[in-house]
Amino acid sequence: DCNELHLVCTQEILAKKTADEFLDSTAADLKARCADALGIPLKDMGNGDIRFDGKVSWNYLNPEITYGEVVDERDGQVYKTIAIDTLVWMAENLNYADSINSPSLLGKSWCYGNEPENCLKYGRIYTFGAAVDSFALANDPDNPVQCGNGYVCKELRPIRGLCMEGWHLPSTSEFHVIDDYAMSIATKVYMPKGASTEVTAQAMRSAYIWPYGDDTFGFSLLPGGYYKLDSGQFKDGGQVAYLWSLDYNEDYVYMFVVYDDVSISSGGTTHVTLEEKYMYALNMRCVKD
Repeated sequence: DCNELHLVCTQEILAKKTADEFLDSTAADLKARCADALGIPLKDMGNGDIRFDGKVSWNYLNPEITYGEVVDERDGQVYKTIAIDTLVWMAENLNYADSINSPSLLGKSWCYGNEPENCLKYGRIYTFGAAVDSFALANDPDNPVQCGNGYVCKELRPIRGLCMEGWHLPSTSEFHVIDDYAMSIATKVYMPKGASTEVTAQAMRSAYIWPYGDDTFGFSLLPGGYYKLDSGQFKDGGQVAYLWSLDYNEDYVYMFVVYDDVSISSGGTTHVTLEEKYMYALNMRCVKD
């Protein structure tokens, strides 16, 4: 009868409501725990929709800077961007890890110390072959190029490498734009007469992790360290920033380095031999085409 039907419907509705409430509260609790552990704030979107508000790496940006954003359509990750002089840079390190769609990554990228939280903070570290996406270059149907371990591909400028579409691996000349811009800002704003050029590195470092960092124009550089393949050791994490550059010649490959000290040599481009190149894995950033 109607009373029995009403009782059945009420019990089923209450059971479903109880189950939904339990799942919602469990999901909210898990998100809250993850947010607390990873340092990512939560944002209430309304209607019970609670999402992570930002990324771990965004905690180290300059809050006084207005950043742009770019979405990597390959995995949906959002990266902050910053305009520096004539160039638009990623303001955080790349953290792309899809080795199925990008086979160059297979066994060629790591989180520092093999700790996933370090990828959230510093981004991934990549071999040079992975950074230039050597598999994609070698399998280009129109212009196949060997540009990985054991090959010299210096005529390629610019190349996308592992960067998202519309972006590319930076050259040393593009890193020098940052150097020049940092020096011009430092000279005009706060650099005492006769002070060390180290202030250019200071202007690039995130102020939230380095002992000497002002992050004057929002580059927000973090000390992600490197991985040495022949020894299997991770080194300099939390102390030195290394970023791949595309440029190299018959003898050397160049990288951008910023240290955690205040010596005159604490920032700028440096190089390793071509043989050594294949033994290193470093962070990378991308520049907009």
